[in-house]
Amino acid sequence: MSSLALSSEILSSQSLSSETPSPSRPSPQLLAGHSLSRRVTITPAMCGHNSLFVAQLADWTWETVSTVCGTDMYREKNAGGLSTYLSFFYLRMLAGPTVQMHQFTFGDVIDVVTTAFNFGTESMLTLHRIERAPHNGTGPRPVDPFEFYERRDDGCLYVESLNRWITRSRPESNEALVKSSPDGISTSHLPMLPDRYSPRLSYDLARRAGTFHDVTSHDYEPVVEEYVVDYTIDAARDLNGVRLVFFAAFASIIDSSLLKLWKHLGRDVESFLNRVVRDRQILYTANAENDSALRITLRSWRRRDDPREEIFNVVIREPARDRLVLVSTLHIRSEQSAHATI
Repeated sequence: MSSLALSSEILSSQSLSSETPSPSRPSPQLLAGHSLSRRVTITPAMCGHNSLFVAQLADWTWETVSTVCGTDMYREKNAGGLSTYLSFFYLRMLAGPTVQMHQFTFGDVIDVVTTAFNFGTESMLTLHRIERAPHNGTGPRPVDPFEFYERRDDGCLYVESLNRWITRSRPESNEALVKSSPDGISTSHLPMLPDRYSPRLSYDLARRAGTFHDVTSHDYEPVVEEYVVDYTIDAARDLNGVRLVFFAAFASIIDSSLLKLWKHLGRDVESFLNRVVRDRQILYTANAENDSALRITLRSWRRRDDPREEIFNVVIREPARDRLVLVSTLHIRSEQSAHATI
């Protein structure tokens, strides 16, 4: 019996474990053979104005792929016997004002459903729905693409994650990572994402333009043309267990740079903590070495008819190697908006 069949037979629609679950980590439930549902109590290691919640998304993504594809994400190797990793390539987070990830706190109870999609042999796409645990007894259901892309619930946090299998082309180097699918992983049984919902066009345009924002839009006016922050990778904080710069560390680097610009615009820290991030897109085009010096360039726009609605753009480059590392665009609502063009 294949590992996938065995996994499905054991799981069926039952708990993934017969052990008594802890209050904060109850056993996830398999839904329809391609989704996992969990009820989670937020712990101190999962929340705050930092990258902890984003890191948790990685755990949920890897756990889901391991379960529905009958594999062990932590020990995958390619046909050549080299370790291969499911690396984050594109991330989008959409949220209403009541489910901001930086405002979750100790003891909050949330329901998380992750649905995996077949996105070819070298990639995995997952959709997550995160909501405060309902009290109406409604059962969990997979994340439907129509719901995610066209009929979102403003009381939920939605996450789209496109991951690519990679391996190192040179030992101990984070440069020139190459695509490398694990040997024997099964994805053909997963649902296909309809072409009209594919993020490929969006992130391809962002790679070329350096932003997900349509800079020709007349609905927004420029506020900050250019604000530059220099940052050196912190090997004591930014690296994961295989010495790649952790994707969630980049989310923290983005927010830290944004806070510097926020203060530069004369705003206080409290308004930054209270900001509402409605849409966050990140394209990861490269990793970085463990001591890389990065150049971070920020721009911003505000909506002409409502200056509380702003767009911030972040581009991270590694000048020494003349390469693009990351592009991110954030749609933010704040009661403290800039009124002076910098």
